[in-house]
Amino acid sequence: MPELKFSEFIQKHGRENFAISSTPYNSPSEKHDMNDQEFPSPYNLIRKWCGAYLQNDWAITQKTTDLLLVVESFDDETQLREMLTVSGNVKITEAGDKTYSTIYEQSEYRGLAGDLGYVFWSS
Repeated sequence: MPELKFSEFIQKHGRENFAISSTPYNSPSEKHDMNDQEFPSPYNLIRKWCGAYLQNDWAITQKTTDLLLVVESFDDETQLREMLTVSGNVKITEAGDKTYSTIYEQSEYRGLAGDLGYVFWSS
């Protein structure tokens, strides 16, 4: 639950944590859900989801088109792996030597949004 600024997270926990990188798809075509809640951007949605579901320190930052998310605990890593498809491909980023790629497309957006109470008009 505690969100840290990205630089603070790295300073506190170092670069040996679970990190993911993704290029989220564009926002849904609908602007509001069935309860008239405005859909957040993909970046803000995953940020809200992390705030609601992660138990330990985490941080997120948005680059030009990508987002970079890092968590300190194995439990939070497990939560993310259940929600997002994490590949075995790794790259070096400011989060660490092992930053995994993940898929964050429409189905992942819908899953995260559904967890937060958004109700889509169509399936």
